Amino acid sequence: MKNTLAALLAAWFALWNLTAPLTAAAQGAPATPPPAKQSIPPKQELPALRVSTHLVQVNVIVEDKKGEPVTGLTRDDFNLYEQKKPQKIEYFSMESTGPLAASTPPALLPNFYSNRLDLKAGVPTSVTVILLDTLNTHYADVPFAKVQILKFLSQIQAQDRVALYALGARLRVLHDFTSDAVPLLRALNLYQSGPPAQLQASQPEGFISAGPDVPAAFDQMMAESRERLANLAIAFRVEWTTLALEAIANRLAQLPGRKNLIWVTSSFPYSINMDRVTMTPSDTLEKRNFTDQIERAVRALNHANLAVYPVDARGLVPPRLIRPEEFHATTSGPTLNARLADPTLAAGPDRPNLDTMNAMAERTGGRAAYNDNEISAAIRRAIDDSRVTYVLGFYPAQSELDSKFHNIKVEVKRPNSRVSYRKGYFALPEQTLSSQQREALLREATVGPLEATGLGLMVHAVPADNQGGTRAVSVTLKVERREISFAQKEGLWLGSIDVVFAGRSAQGEVLSAVGKTYEMRFPQQAFDSVEKTGLIVNRRLPVPDNVVEIRVVLRDNTTGSIGSVNIPISKLFPKTGS
Repeated sequence: MKNTLAALLAAWFALWNLTAPLTAAAQGAPATPPPAKQSIPPKQELPALRVSTHLVQVNVIVEDKKGEPVTGLTRDDFNLYEQKKPQKIEYFSMESTGPLAASTPPALLPNFYSNRLDLKAGVPTSVTVILLDTLNTHYADVPFAKVQILKFLSQIQAQDRVALYALGARLRVLHDFTSDAVPLLRALNLYQSGPPAQLQASQPEGFISAGPDVPAAFDQMMAESRERLANLAIAFRVEWTTLALEAIANRLAQLPGRKNLIWVTSSFPYSINMDRVTMTPSDTLEKRNFTDQIERAVRALNHANLAVYPVDARGLVPPRLIRPEEFHATTSGPTLNARLADPTLAAGPDRPNLDTMNAMAERTGGRAAYNDNEISAAIRRAIDDSRVTYVLGFYPAQSELDSKFHNIKVEVKRPNSRVSYRKGYFALPEQTLSSQQREALLREATVGPLEATGLGLMVHAVPADNQGGTRAVSVTLKVERREISFAQKEGLWLGSIDVVFAGRSAQGEVLSAVGKTYEMRFPQQAFDSVEKTGLIVNRRLPVPDNVVEIRVVLRDNTTGSIGSVNIPISKLFPKTGS
């Protein structure tokens, strides 16, 4: 994995192009425009939820004393507060689970590909992703977790829309959304995971002294060395886990309605801290927190209205048995008696794990489930939360976007009601990212297993003229103007996008990549033309034999929204029979 990541980073920076302007002259028709009678329908206008990146959405669940959803509430039945200040509810809707829409969108023409959900049949009103996290789950706990997930899947209901993902050395889609238990059960039964090497490396065995003749300083050095190696493994797990959460959020961003992420895991890789801390000169790398990664993941989850339901894969956890050799005393470490006196060590589930589970659930509007053998029941409860959901939206004042976590409070004017919602959001203003930060975000969207739907894209791809004996593809990318944020200044419409074309292997590795930043400066006439035709980017790409798909990624550098589309090479170059 380390060599793969290093190679990817080296290839990426070598292939990244310099920025270039996108002018009105660059706008042209797709390589093969569809006939008028079969034209792709324009994207349906979305509600005010997407008008501004600063519209804060809060999914609210209201239940009566019996745990049944309360229906029929209106905007006037709610009070919404941010930092104890009342807020005007600018957007309100009630969403409930039900049958899929009966209408079927028109089929895409040959050689057209899109991540636009309005062009796909059966878009559900509520979805649930079950994520089996084998990266952070002890190998011995995985079979029990799988049995419990299988138990739930065998009992899914007609209105459930469930997808099954697995996080190990990479994020895998075992099966996409369906209400059919048979393929889900088959996919989970076929999934095999090995011992999580990074988890084992994060928890080194207690250090045993080499003997009484060895200087104490040597023991100290060896113990600290093992600790540093463990911390490196923890940092890897943190980064990989948060990248997976972001990828899932980006994949589901455009889906309407309530979205649940049931995160089945047994060992969270960090103790969560939702407030920034100031590092002192005496603090070491071992004391670093992962606030930046957590903020990034929570922001993506909240932007997608994705509620996280952490579920402890271990089920009922007995009191922890402490081995004396686990806490070998050193000159700087605690004695065994001191460690035994710590009540958090003798408790059931680790306290940091519980804090993390509760914090992730609270920040996204889910519920944590732990110390319970009925994992299948916890999954069922999470899905039942989606039966009726109220969505409240408000615009915070621009001056209050201070990059801090802001508390949210929701009240409902119904007696004897229980209200569940996410407890706050990060009030992050739009920021100008450095080129390194932008490249990092694009790398994440390029290497991830899921298409991002934050921006709706349409891609046309056809085989290009063979030059030098190498296959090539002519790709035309189109995005509607309303998907991209523009600002008017001195008579020009200004915007900025990053576009990446990446060739990927069957394992999802990036084998080749080319990208460009387009700084757009449109006069009014050109902007009016773009309003009608959309933004169009053309590219000719060589396709080496080991490339099985091309991923096209577009990022709006003003809002940070990302869209991506996969082009399967087998559709463009089908194998001929022998």
